[in-house]
Amino acid sequence: SWLPTPEAFGASAVSSIRAIYDHTHERFVVGATCTSPGLFAVSRACLAFCTPDFASCVAMNDFGPSTANPVLLLHDEGLLVVFSVFAGGSLDGAFFFRKCSVSSFECTSPSIVYNTTGHVFYSQFAADVALDATNGRVLIVLSEEGTGRPFLLGCELSITNCVASDISLDGTVNIA
Repeated sequence: SWLPTPEAFGASAVSSIRAIYDHTHERFVVGATCTSPGLFAVSRACLAFCTPDFASCVAMNDFGPSTANPVLLLHDEGLLVVFSVFAGGSLDGAFFFRKCSVSSFECTSPSIVYNTTGHVFYSQFAADVALDATNGRVLIVLSEEGTGRPFLLGCELSITNCVASDISLDGTVNIA
């Protein structure tokens, strides 16, 4: 198979799979939503660092329960993982990020994605992430929960000072 098995993630099933290739370390970084085995199955965002043939993978599954849809961005400062939380309560659907080292397989504690006004973005859809290398910015596209309007967050590489822009055609387009 060209992707790791669910067992490589320590899971019984995987979905929302995204993979990128790390040329420096010659390995794939694979993000997925994993479902744990057992009577009380729990979904969580998970990562696997795999050899090019996927024969050997190192799984990292400490993203916590009720997390999903990890999106990966590899840049000079390491790996950025943006994911959403579906745990109920005030942060249900909020986007979080973690910075990870692809050489040591370690990640920072999760941090929430805010814009410069302190607004938390929630979405029922997975985000998408890109690197603006020219300006040294991370671009995150997501839809705002409730309105469904598409937003573009432009953030520093540290995911601070995020500026949000409504990118709907007339400010009322609903993509939900």
